[in-house]
Amino acid sequence: MPWQLPPLASVPVPMLPMLLPAEQIPADARSTLGADVVLQWNNEEQTIDGFGVAQAGWSDYLYAHRKRQEIMDVMFGQDGLRLSILRGEVFPHYDETTFNMDEDINLSLDDPFFDIDFNRDENRVAEGIAQRNGQLWIMKKAKQEYGVDKLIFSVWSAPAYMKSNGSTSQGFLKRGSYQAFADYLSNFCDAYTAAGLPVYAISPANEPEYAASWNSCLWLPGTTTLGPFIVNNLGPKLRQTHPETRIIFGENAQWSAILGFIMGSKNYVRDILNLNPKITNFPVIAAGHGYVDPVTGKDPAIEPFSKAESKGIPVWLTEISDPTESYDATMTSGLKWAKKFHRFLCEANTGLLCGGQVLYRMAEPPRG
Repeated sequence: MPWQLPPLASVPVPMLPMLLPAEQIPADARSTLGADVVLQWNNEEQTIDGFGVAQAGWSDYLYAHRKRQEIMDVMFGQDGLRLSILRGEVFPHYDETTFNMDEDINLSLDDPFFDIDFNRDENRVAEGIAQRNGQLWIMKKAKQEYGVDKLIFSVWSAPAYMKSNGSTSQGFLKRGSYQAFADYLSNFCDAYTAAGLPVYAISPANEPEYAASWNSCLWLPGTTTLGPFIVNNLGPKLRQTHPETRIIFGENAQWSAILGFIMGSKNYVRDILNLNPKITNFPVIAAGHGYVDPVTGKDPAIEPFSKAESKGIPVWLTEISDPTESYDATMTSGLKWAKKFHRFLCEANTGLLCGGQVLYRMAEPPRG
């Protein structure tokens, strides 16, 4: 849905100085610095595609939560945040015949299935079922009840048999599996579209330079792996089967480089565009994540993806959170995140902001 300024009558008093001419602002409401805010309505900047949240990694938590409906209302309802974008995962453990679309996802919260502790090692199969079914339940709710119109998905790992180490953790996609993996992603789009959930955009590689202990897959260097995969395999495949689906690339954990040992999304995207110019023949979106420097705990530079901008490619922030921060509903935390989001919009010129663990924090504990 379009994002608009609220009616003036509904604007809280502290916001009024931003919306009134300087001469109409009460003296005691003005900044102590005497600065005026000028709104230039006719100057167009980047297109804002929306604001959203990522549910990958916590779909089982929300699916099993006793207050899942209330949480959905807060995120997507008319009296809540009215988010317009939802990010999910293309899991590596789908049944490739049905993509598990035939399973019953409308279980009562009193069903014994929800009494399972999905965190225990012996319950990993049940955890996978809860993640797949939970994601489908969340996506259908968001689309059908709240009108969320942009459903996007990222891949943490390809299926294990397609990878160099035979595992969904670490390793890389085997060259001989490139087309099979492109077909897998196309078939995923088929399954979700048939379920009434057309895929707005898909990313074949979440955090491609990070060999995490959970689902992960390395794509290094991106210039000779991810770039050619999109140009030669995924792009042509989706052009045939889902030409309306955008392809996201980048999505490194940090927005920009850190001291030469972390490439960051900006440089990863730049290098792919430099050495794979045909990638712009497809509807691509450049993206990054907004995690802090793991050593200093500070933000890397928040700046534009100049190479992508020069080619007219949208730039999105598809994941950001603070994994060290417990759920905090105070204004202190709110202002911290408002400032950071403002920087990504105004300094990095992003067109989408997608929180990484908002619903996960709200959904803890999963049963209670």
